[in-house]
Amino acid sequence: MNPSTQWALLVAYGYTEEKRDAWLRFLHQAGFSTEFSVVLDNQAPVLPGVLPGSNRHYEFSGYREILSHVSHHVQPEDQVFLFNDTLFTHHWLAGWARLIARRRYAGLIMGDIRHEPVLFEGRPLTILASWHFALRGTEALQLLQSGVEKVLDVFEQPIDETAYQDYLANYLEPRWWRGYTRVLTPEARHVKEQCIWAEHRLGRYIEQESGLRAYPGNLYPWVHRVDRLLAAKRRIQHLWTA
Repeated sequence: MNPSTQWALLVAYGYTEEKRDAWLRFLHQAGFSTEFSVVLDNQAPVLPGVLPGSNRHYEFSGYREILSHVSHHVQPEDQVFLFNDTLFTHHWLAGWARLIARRRYAGLIMGDIRHEPVLFEGRPLTILASWHFALRGTEALQLLQSGVEKVLDVFEQPIDETAYQDYLANYLEPRWWRGYTRVLTPEARHVKEQCIWAEHRLGRYIEQESGLRAYPGNLYPWVHRVDRLLAAKRRIQHLWTA
């Protein structure tokens, strides 16, 4: 196996033929080989060649399961690019493909930087959004695996800081200009809260262990800006039709 193999991993919920076509186009545009593409689907039944996921903790258990599946095959100098399927619905697919195709690196783990307007454990909360991680080698893979295990251990436990709870309630109240993109049922809201807690805990763990790194260069800010415009568009659409 080539010592610098580049793996492309996808965790989906409902990996349809349409998503498969979009994934294959993305792999081509970003310069990945389908030979080193692995897809896990958290919704049964799964397409042939796709790993079945437990969906016990949504995409986070999916991350644990897909990373465990490839960990024995990844070589020390390989790169691993992990996504969930919001890639197809919440992000500028062509822009991210072009950005990743450049293969520019900074630090062990890179991703999509977010600055949340709240203090967490007494410090500003800056994270890598959990829809995507770029890992440089087995050290980074093991670090992410460790972080995922830690957040899954406390997945059901809310972050009980008052300021954080106020921030979360405010975030999940959709508005035209900011916040979550749709109105949630109580059950869906609870799931979303759990996933946000996990994302923020994982982000803090990565920050503490290796630091936070966005993609270097001048393309990432543009890709990130387009993603934010797409999020605003979704908010307007959902609120308009609610």
